[in-house]
Amino acid sequence: MRCYNCGGYYRETTDLVEIADSYVGTIPVEGVTCLICNDCGGILFSEEFVDKLELVRRKRIQEGIKSYPLKDFVTTIETAAMLGITKQALHKHKRISKGFIYHTKIGNIIVYLKPSVERFVKTGDGRFPLYKETVTQKKIEDTQLTPAVSQVRDKARKK
Repeated sequence: MRCYNCGGYYRETTDLVEIADSYVGTIPVEGVTCLICNDCGGILFSEEFVDKLELVRRKRIQEGIKSYPLKDFVTTIETAAMLGITKQALHKHKRISKGFIYHTKIGNIIVYLKPSVERFVKTGDGRFPLYKETVTQKKIEDTQLTPAVSQVRDKARKK
């Protein structure tokens, strides 16, 4: 298959690919097929790759949310009041249901992370990094690829 960017040819690989996510850090995905351009190093992800990536990302988000102490969570009623909407409107709100406010279940009760709700009130997006940066990690954008992907690209270019 021809590359959409440069016209080169894609080759199939199952090498380790690390995707940088500004909310959960670096996500390693291995053992799943993707296509890498031999010329420019552009990557096409398979549906299987994206599914695995999303599964790991959701798990990391839940782990990050659950690392907060219980005092940092508010109930549905408190969240609706903070947003100035009804409980029903909160549950139907598309951006909130898509994760723009971090929430989790404790037993059968949905609770919302208070700092996330406060951020959503101010900016319309309650998401923020849920991981601690190390000295070697830098803040990166959602779609930016890490050096591991550069190494995979370099291998692809050499072949």
